[in-house]
Amino acid sequence: MQWVCMGCILWMCLWGSFTVHAEASPEPEAGPVIDTVIVRGNHLTKPFVILNEISLAHGIRATDARLKENRDRLNSLNLFSRVELSTDSAVDTSTLQINVTELWYIWPGFYLSVEEEDWTRSTYGLRVEHFNFRGRRESLSVSTWTGGADGGLIEWQIPYLFQGKNWYMEWAARANFESDPLYIARSDGLNTRHASLYVETGRWLDLQRNFGIRLGVEMLHFTPLEDGSTVNATSGDDDRLGVISFHHALDTRHYQPWADQGYYAVARVEFARSLDGPEIAYIRPSFSLSRYIRISNRFIIAGQGRVGYTFGDSPAYRRYISNRTESLIRTGRDRLLEGNRFGRLSLEWRSDLLERRYFGIPMFDPVNDYTRDLFLGISHVFFADLAGIGGADETANDPTGAIDKDGWDLGYGTAVVLHIPYLQIVRFEVARSARFPDDGITFRARIGAMF
Repeated sequence: MQWVCMGCILWMCLWGSFTVHAEASPEPEAGPVIDTVIVRGNHLTKPFVILNEISLAHGIRATDARLKENRDRLNSLNLFSRVELSTDSAVDTSTLQINVTELWYIWPGFYLSVEEEDWTRSTYGLRVEHFNFRGRRESLSVSTWTGGADGGLIEWQIPYLFQGKNWYMEWAARANFESDPLYIARSDGLNTRHASLYVETGRWLDLQRNFGIRLGVEMLHFTPLEDGSTVNATSGDDDRLGVISFHHALDTRHYQPWADQGYYAVARVEFARSLDGPEIAYIRPSFSLSRYIRISNRFIIAGQGRVGYTFGDSPAYRRYISNRTESLIRTGRDRLLEGNRFGRLSLEWRSDLLERRYFGIPMFDPVNDYTRDLFLGISHVFFADLAGIGGADETANDPTGAIDKDGWDLGYGTAVVLHIPYLQIVRFEVARSARFPDDGITFRARIGAMF
């Protein structure tokens, strides 16, 4: 019954989003027609990166609404601390001037994941990222971590294979060694080695729609447990998987980090099969829809629905899971849900305590170029997440008895959100489980909006 209810709620969200979009009144045409576009302030960023991300061009009328929309789109790129768009409205044809203030693009970062119940299993690491590599908005990063898990990751995202916007590509290579992995169960003496390589390519149909295909191979090795059993799904020492997935996305948001209008919908289907045996073979479709509505100058309502289902033979480490360390649901719950299907509905009431304001810190050249247009904003959030997981035929070895095969949870809480350069969104959350209040309260800091 819970799956029927969640499906109905998600359908209503989907129907409402497209209904609101369809019934929106047409924008009045008031403003000069663009004759020329001039870009200033982009010392490293290629001009085509900026021009590809806006809808304003020669022959289009520059209304106030379109100027705001395109300014928000450029701010979403996280390439600039400030973007200003202006026209000469004294004449019917006009020059569009785009003035940007670039950020510093090469940054080291630190990673820390604390295991509250066993501090010795906490993981920490270092990440170095260039998020405007070659001046083409490419993100190139190298990460390494140790502690409860040891590993490394290299990622390279290429949003423009060519100067035209159409095609993009990204790839990632990961190697990881972990003791007692939480994504299976807490089992003393269980060690894993995980290596993967993924390549994705896709095409933008316009500024709002894209589709892509993702290809990957993975190798997972598990040591036997104390009773001699193994988590391996195939008969060999390693599980080798081939994975292919397709997705189609529609994004009508203007400012993506903290949207106050539009929606974001993603439909995805994943196929996976073991390369050295018939034991793993499954299909996993999923769908996500997020909707954003500004109801006043200060308040925003945001909601998201997600569903996913797995058909076929999937191993324990490919099941959906949810606990206080996972992002499927924000909760203080100290139990682990697992299964082959899930549904989630999240709602947030967002209020802007301090609208984003710009300020400068005088410095010496050339550092002054990166400190003259900094910004700060503060928001407050009340949130609630309802999620249900089920469909696991067998539960992975779990000496703690903390795994529920089929279950649900309702998490709720509050958060303070900082809007700052580079990271854009930093959240400090306090969450609790409505179903299991005795599990206590969890405090967590996160980068980026939940949805």
